[in-house]
Amino acid sequence: MKIGLIGGTGNQGQGLALRLAMAGHEIKIGSRSLEKAQRIVDELNKKIEDVSAALELLFPEGKMDWVEKKEFSTPNEMENAKQNLVGMQNEDAVKDVDAVLLTVPFEYAKSTLEQLLPNMNAGTILVDVTVPLKKVGRTFVCETLPEGSGSKHLAAIVPENIPVVAGFKTISAHRLMHIERPLEGVDVFIASDDNEALAKIVEMANSIRHLRGIEVGALLCSASFELMTAVLITINIRHKTKQTSFRVTI
Repeated sequence: MKIGLIGGTGNQGQGLALRLAMAGHEIKIGSRSLEKAQRIVDELNKKIEDVSAALELLFPEGKMDWVEKKEFSTPNEMENAKQNLVGMQNEDAVKDVDAVLLTVPFEYAKSTLEQLLPNMNAGTILVDVTVPLKKVGRTFVCETLPEGSGSKHLAAIVPENIPVVAGFKTISAHRLMHIERPLEGVDVFIASDDNEALAKIVEMANSIRHLRGIEVGALLCSASFELMTAVLITINIRHKTKQTSFRVTI
């Protein structure tokens, strides 16, 4: 797939860009500044090269047995990532792509969308990764919105010819950025009112090695996993970690 990433210069956006590029998708990392977008791509490529060099020291000439291939990223995944990352301004990053991932802070999500929707093609899938979080003491909770969830709130301004999908909200940027290891044991939840778009984004999630996309249901279900994101962040703070995640037994 061709994917535009808005908010692609933040940690969550960078992590998703890396993992999706490793899975073979073409990623346009968007920023308000072309120079910043290109600088982030250069930094990500340097990270890929550093990880590749470290894995080469562990496994000279790519010699991995089947256990090691499961536990570590492969040279082919790294090469995919280097070939599939490009930086551009937000307005260009959302053009002529199959999906746009929105990873900006929720407080800027609506205004960012309003600016970019005129540049998006009909049929492009909008994937909302944002979460309407607020902090109360050392605890994170979700804002109460009249539409019922952050994704529903944003969907209210999106035209009918652009399907909205909620997804990737419960995966930590820390985990995403540690690209030397596949995302084993991690599930992400996907919801949409458009069944075709839902299936495509579940497939996209499943293309990332060992990550599993769980089809949840209608877009309003996003309210549940937005709350789950708040729980994960609060657990991270209490237990001094950065990588808690969910795994579903079905």
